[in-house]
Amino acid sequence: MPDADDRPTLRFNVTISPLDHKALKQAALDVGTPAAVLARTLIQHGLAHIDDDAKLRTSVEEAAAAERVRRREAARAGGRKGGGSNKKE
Repeated sequence: MPDADDRPTLRFNVTISPLDHKALKQAALDVGTPAAVLARTLIQHGLAHIDDDAKLRTSVEEAAAAERVRRREAARAGGRKGGGSNKKE
């Protein structure tokens, strides 16, 4: 398997709240790295530990449940609330 630095990359968007964005930018400043590098590192760390970290697994499950509720409520509101993916589910 190629070294992590040799793998091709893929760019995609992740929607986060303004408060999370501010916290991410501040945390990146605190450790002296760009926010994108910190975000990528957090994703890589989460993926590496999703199966062996119960707290991480619980956090992901809670976020998924909250997203399902958000989408249902947005669909009931006729897509007038939230982001562009509201009408699914």
